[in-house]
Amino acid sequence: MSYGGGGYRNPRSNVRFDAKELSRQRRNELISLDPDIRGRDDLEDDDLDVPQTQTRPTRNNQVQRRGDAQLARGAASARNPLVTVVSVRNCASSGLRYILKIIGNYIENFRPIAPQVKDMDIEFFIVDDKQADAIRLMNRRIPDRRNNNARLVINIRRTSAPWSILDRRMRDTIDSVLKKRFNKATNALDLSDFGSDNVFLTNKMICNLSRNDVMVYVCNVVEREYSDVVGLSLKENRLRSLVYPSSLSWRAKEVKILDLSNNDFTKIDDLERISAWNIEKLHLENNPLCAPYTDADQYTRDVQVHFPSLTYLDGYNVQPLAPPPPETRSNLLPTPKLGYCDNDDVRKIVERFLAEYITLFDDENSEITRKQLMAAYMEDAEFSYCINTLESGGYARGDGEIYGQWLRGSRNIVFEEKWIGNPDRVKYKGAMDVAVALAKLPGTCHLVDTFILDISFILKSICGFTLRGLFRDGKDRANDRSHVKMFMRHFLVKSTGEGQLAIICDSLHVCPITREAERSYRALMNQARREASQADMPGPSGVHQPQYTELTGFNNSAAAVPSIVVTAPPPTPTPVVDANIKRQMVEQFSLQTGMKVPYAERCLEDNNYDYEAAGRRFLEIRSSIPPEAFS
Repeated sequence: MSYGGGGYRNPRSNVRFDAKELSRQRRNELISLDPDIRGRDDLEDDDLDVPQTQTRPTRNNQVQRRGDAQLARGAASARNPLVTVVSVRNCASSGLRYILKIIGNYIENFRPIAPQVKDMDIEFFIVDDKQADAIRLMNRRIPDRRNNNARLVINIRRTSAPWSILDRRMRDTIDSVLKKRFNKATNALDLSDFGSDNVFLTNKMICNLSRNDVMVYVCNVVEREYSDVVGLSLKENRLRSLVYPSSLSWRAKEVKILDLSNNDFTKIDDLERISAWNIEKLHLENNPLCAPYTDADQYTRDVQVHFPSLTYLDGYNVQPLAPPPPETRSNLLPTPKLGYCDNDDVRKIVERFLAEYITLFDDENSEITRKQLMAAYMEDAEFSYCINTLESGGYARGDGEIYGQWLRGSRNIVFEEKWIGNPDRVKYKGAMDVAVALAKLPGTCHLVDTFILDISFILKSICGFTLRGLFRDGKDRANDRSHVKMFMRHFLVKSTGEGQLAIICDSLHVCPITREAERSYRALMNQARREASQADMPGPSGVHQPQYTELTGFNNSAAAVPSIVVTAPPPTPTPVVDANIKRQMVEQFSLQTGMKVPYAERCLEDNNYDYEAAGRRFLEIRSSIPPEAFS
């Protein structure tokens, strides 16, 4: 008898047995002699009565296992995201619209995905973890519509989403198609026959809206870029259900005109899923749900059950069942504008000035380039800034380290007790002090498309203007998905002749905001752009700009505006003779430049103790200064 190859060979029959097979045979022989030997696992398997899986014979089991592993990896590569399933128990009779509406009253920016009725429960998906936690806390706190003494039972669980994450190439292509199909003039988004767009066909992509992953991504883009559209077309998309398309009604809430014609909808009750929209004009023709109707009035009444404000259906005017909703507070507010200026020539010069300023401020090497901004400030210019969070967005601080960096020099009067003992710590005076303070701030990336410029006054050679907008900061500032902050920056500048500006006073207010606040701000910007495009005689910024007297010293030719790095007026130094003043200047210059005292003193002496000139000279020759000059 010999052993080899991991098996047992019978010398008489010359038949090779597998070791596991031999062990199984011996075990079965023992069980036949004494049934009590059978293990508990075998009994449990018998109780389950699960048929044994039949495997196809193969010559190499290792190859088969490798193929199964590849299939498993392929299934996992679909990258289905983790989401939260919210289940509201035994409430289907209350209606899908009622349940979603009442939850939405408690949850800010409620965004359910694919809400539907399952058995007697209402289920939907939530992507935002904070929203999911807020919904979980509502368990047994909302009165049941049918019984005020009962409370709605809400269960949540984490699971893999029934849709996958699209690859970057497909997402970028969908973005370009949506941008092409958006009509600014009518504020409408055309998604008709979406999958047959030439861009998709050219790139050989299947992007039909009947695909759940495509619809979910389209919903995300609509929420981010087109949340205020009033017209939407889903025509000819071969849609059979509104389960996933209904997610749009929670992302573009202002839709009044909807086209669902030429699809495959079979039940008119499916319209309840999108009843969150206050639809006034609707197209439903050429859907199977229209076929059973022979009475147009009955058809209209059934549709108006879900859209009581409907005034137009399938090409015909109809009488609405309910009057339009009253004007909300947001509709009573003044129309947003892209900016204000009562002198077009001044605006051009200010815009050129700001463009060059922001370019230097946002440079990748901002610690170095911002010091060049010293030339943009008057000799006795002042600068201060403050940062604070909104009461409604206290947790929207972004990167904690970056927020702390902003907080160190913040001159916030709300927390005056923190700096009142040393006010000079949060206030900077003098061009060089200002440049050093700017260089210490976190690196930024301003979003130019969010800028609003208001030129508030022009008085002789003085001009005041305010710039508002959004920016990203920190190491991830180039990432489009990184956190944003809102800013408001007020400049007081002086004309120094020949189109040159010098900053007298600069104050900056920074406020971290939530994603919802960012979307709201962008929606206002889009509304302002539409208003500007519809104006009769808009100026270059979309604002009517009557002409008034020019700012003294400005050259109205935009081409004559020089770079801001030479906009400050030439200094007029006075000789310094007092030894104590010289010593203090040397110590301060050494502290700000990092040079040793002898080198700082030599730099000041070479510039006749002109502090500003010495600072400019230091920035010019810094790269050539020997390392031993620095402490």
